[in-house]
Amino acid sequence: MVSPSLSVDDLVAIYEKDGAAAALKAAKALQGAQRETQVSFMLSYLARIDPELAARELLDAGLGIYHHGFVVDAVLNEWKDGKKAFEWADTKLTGDLRIRAMAKALGILVRTDPQAALAHLGTLPASNSRGQAICDLFTSWSAFDPQAALKQAALLGPDEVEPTIGYVVSSWARTHPEDAAAWVASREPLSAFHVRDVFLAWPVEARANAEAWLDSLPDSPAKTEAKTQIDQAVANTFTTICGPATAP
Repeated sequence: MVSPSLSVDDLVAIYEKDGAAAALKAAKALQGAQRETQVSFMLSYLARIDPELAARELLDAGLGIYHHGFVVDAVLNEWKDGKKAFEWADTKLTGDLRIRAMAKALGILVRTDPQAALAHLGTLPASNSRGQAICDLFTSWSAFDPQAALKQAALLGPDEVEPTIGYVVSSWARTHPEDAAAWVASREPLSAFHVRDVFLAWPVEARANAEAWLDSLPDSPAKTEAKTQIDQAVANTFTTICGPATAP
């Protein structure tokens, strides 16, 4: 007989003893608010082990929008097969969650097949969903091949080029700030937006290096504007890459 209350430790113990199906069955048998919470936990736990299994089980888990979205994020954080992840998001999800998941799946697909990811991106019309897909795709791409990402960004539409370069340099600067900074500094004319993006993405423990780089840039209206934007962003605890695009 299923207990009227099961902790996450109880569910993990069931999983370890009897497997995923038994643990999910126990979670689904719960009542009230605990059911959604524990089913969501169990699916997210399984996503770290077998994201494809968690994706399949999610479809008939009976979760509300909040918990459904939470599990989708957990699945896509772990899924390594971008082709399957994109197909699942495209065909099995609906509404805003589908759009968000497709964008995130493109960020997975680009790691193994950039051309396929770009082909999918090319089917999306100008919209907020395309903007999110561009951000996820290029942010992921820049983590392992920023030069290729920058080259492709230059081929986007005129309204998309500069924001996309911002996504690339922000992501690039999180792991290789000096390289991203050197690229931004070499680009003419200097972009205040990209100076801001690199500075804010520079690891906090090396903020002194970021300050030194900013000070080394030749005085110009762009540098002045960058400093103003940096001050405003720091005051607002700016930390995200994929936020609303702000570019000339």
